Amino acid sequence: LAGKAIMRRASSLMRAGERLKPSQLKARQKTAGGGANDDFLSFVTGAHTELKEALAAEREAMLRISLEMAARAEAEAASAASAASAAETRARNFRELIDEILATEATYLADLRFVVSRFCVPLRDVLEPRQHNLLFCNVQALENLHAKLEGDLAPAAADGEASTRGDDETSTRTEGGGRSDEERAEVIAKAFHTLAPFFKMYAFYSANYSNVPQVLAKLTEAADPKVEEILGAAEERNTSTSSKKRPHCAGGVWKRGGLSTE
Repeated sequence: LAGKAIMRRASSLMRAGERLKPSQLKARQKTAGGGANDDFLSFVTGAHTELKEALAAEREAMLRISLEMAARAEAEAASAASAASAAETRARNFRELIDEILATEATYLADLRFVVSRFCVPLRDVLEPRQHNLLFCNVQALENLHAKLEGDLAPAAADGEASTRGDDETSTRTEGGGRSDEERAEVIAKAFHTLAPFFKMYAFYSANYSNVPQVLAKLTEAADPKVEEILGAAEERNTSTSSKKRPHCAGGVWKRGGLSTE
């Protein structure tokens, strides 16, 4: 725009100089210090300086805009990378949470089965019915409940075991078209929701727990050889397995020389 204005002004001055007669041009040069030609040269010199300054300012503005655009693009790229990293972290934490729920439930069911097979069933023919009921209460019903839960959780557990990482590290889809972590979570939620009413059985178990220490104390005092034999065999069985945990027996654990409520 500045260049067009300068060219229009220069053309106007040139036309004005061309319209003057030689005698008029000389007279103007004497009275005005050079007349139209000097005006034109002075204007061109000043316009050239202004044009240089305008171009320098324009280059500076373009450079500033380029730097701002580069900074904005870099910030957007950093934000996208941060969002991708956060999404990957959330997906990993979600997968670990699902796996932990399944592993915890499997371990708990294994402990229940150990208590029932190594304590509850063998002691049924040794203890008095009332003692046996006070000590174990409805632990077998709880074992059945968690066995049913294990079956309902099996699809989610199977997909978790077959899960492999794809080309995209944030992928939660399992190989062979298996369930995603979100779908595995739905399986778990549905399983617990379906069996939720039956978990009220724990209220009965918990209410009976206050009787356990007294029963254990009496068994320890009696030192029945048959009880000692069954509990000793259970301890040896537990020690021979890979698990280092001692099984809980309705709130009590077997120690060499007697029962305890640890």
